[in-house]
Amino acid sequence: MKLLENQWNELSGGNLLWLPNYFTSEQANAYHHQLLEQLAWRQDNIMMFGKQIAIPRLQAWYGDASYTYSNLKLEPLPWNPLLNSLKAHCEKVAGSQFNSVLANLYRDGQDSNGWHSDDEKELGINPVIAR
Repeated sequence: MKLLENQWNELSGGNLLWLPNYFTSEQANAYHHQLLEQLAWRQDNIMMFGKQIAIPRLQAWYGDASYTYSNLKLEPLPWNPLLNSLKAHCEKVAGSQFNSVLANLYRDGQDSNGWHSDDEKELGINPVIAR
């Protein structure tokens, strides 16, 4: 594992830890391939502007807790060994424990995730989010 630099940046109302080379390109590509194959990807619908629309990406929710956003309730799938390994890496560098992961798969240039605040009550007052 190659850790070039730890950069903590203060943001308005929070902090950002940026580790641009935590995994080598080879490691990152291997994880990406495994995640594509092992996660239970799904496409959900949400209500937007009074209409049901397909979320413009695939997602998979794993962990210990339910999660609701945009009136969509996600029940967690159990952690698998790959996600547990990645979770351990995140917990080590963040100094925090994580109880769930929302994996998003952007298939092409048309998939997206709009601007959002991650302020759902399940996340707590000051959530720690690894991205």
